Amino acid sequence: VPTKVTNENGEIQPGDLLTTSSTEGHAMKCEIKDVRTASDFDELKEINYQNDLCRNSILGKALEPCTQSVCKITALVTLQ
Repeated sequence: VPTKVTNENGEIQPGDLLTTSSTEGHAMKCEIKDVRTASDFDELKEINYQNDLCRNSILGKALEPCTQSVCKITALVTLQ
């Protein structure tokens, strides 16, 4: 499905998970952060919270890259 995306959360590569963006009508890369990078418990809680938000709002998977600030790419859209 043709999908409008932004690079709000980094450049999109094929296979990246997509989630809703703060730009209306656009998706962005859903980046799951490594919990091992947390330096303290509060940071670990924040990383887990952000990862849960991302995992629970995935709308599809990118099939094409996007290296510009806004693109229209083909994505595999999923229902949850």
